[in-house]
Amino acid sequence: MIPITRAITLSNYVKTLRQIGAPVDTGLRKARLPTLYEELPRAWLPYANVRKFIANMASAEGIPDLGFRTLSNNFDQVFVRSFSEPVLSAPTLNLALERLPVFTRQQTTNISNWTEVSGANARACLLLPLLSKEVPGYELYETRTLKLMEFIIRHYAGANFLPTAIWLASSRKDLHFNIERAYPGIPVLTSKPYGAVEFPAKLLRTLNPGDPKPLATFSGLVDTPQSAKESNILKLVLPAYLRDHTPKISLGADITRQSARTLQRKLQQEKTSFRRIVDDVRCRVAIDYLTNTMKPPSLIASLLGYSDETAFIRAFKRWTAHTPGEYRGYLSD
Repeated sequence: MIPITRAITLSNYVKTLRQIGAPVDTGLRKARLPTLYEELPRAWLPYANVRKFIANMASAEGIPDLGFRTLSNNFDQVFVRSFSEPVLSAPTLNLALERLPVFTRQQTTNISNWTEVSGANARACLLLPLLSKEVPGYELYETRTLKLMEFIIRHYAGANFLPTAIWLASSRKDLHFNIERAYPGIPVLTSKPYGAVEFPAKLLRTLNPGDPKPLATFSGLVDTPQSAKESNILKLVLPAYLRDHTPKISLGADITRQSARTLQRKLQQEKTSFRRIVDDVRCRVAIDYLTNTMKPPSLIASLLGYSDETAFIRAFKRWTAHTPGEYRGYLSD
């Protein structure tokens, strides 16, 4: 499956970069990311493009530890609710780490999380998609994500928790900042098969200091991609791009990391086309706006990338046989 990630992941970096006056919009366009995504924290974005943006901005702005600078102890500012609530409300640390793989994919797909126990020590392990040789910035994402996993452990183990060791899949030469400064007195081992936060295994039995809840309570929050088909990935990612302009096949090819011709062929095999997918996405987003907001049709037209309201009304009537005003009127009856 093509890796995708939530817009809130990008927002954390963008906020930090805007605070120092970095040319964020230019960087977003260079990485082929939408510049008008910030009202959609639950939207999906192509993970490879987000990684490129982060690596490019870290290099251009001279911030090699950009991953660490975006960290926040407020999980609501870092994760979508479908991740933070079920993980941080598990009855024990062991169960929280068992929940982690399922709910991590609510934030970024294709991530591998697991727990290992070796003698007196346990490791919360991590392997990210797309190694550095495929897309730059692995070390920025890895160090930041491991720090967030450390926050989860600290939620159970207490404010004074310190890892016994940190493992990094990143090599020492890829780390363009002093990683030991982030972990004073803690061994940092690089070029490992995967990343990990190592800690005493006895902590796995630590009880939740807050309000534990069973996993069944959160079953309705799961909304990760159910299919690896290109059409499914595009339907999830394209809504964030509508506000900038009408998406073109070249954008779809960039999102799915293949040539436009290959994408067209695969979509034909799925009995669809890029143009039809864009049309379907616009219809779904329009109905969501009309159903769940009071945005006027003129604004919705702009948010969907239409040049004027008339074009949107004409398209909506083609989709539903009704004008936006008629549709909203039926909902209120």
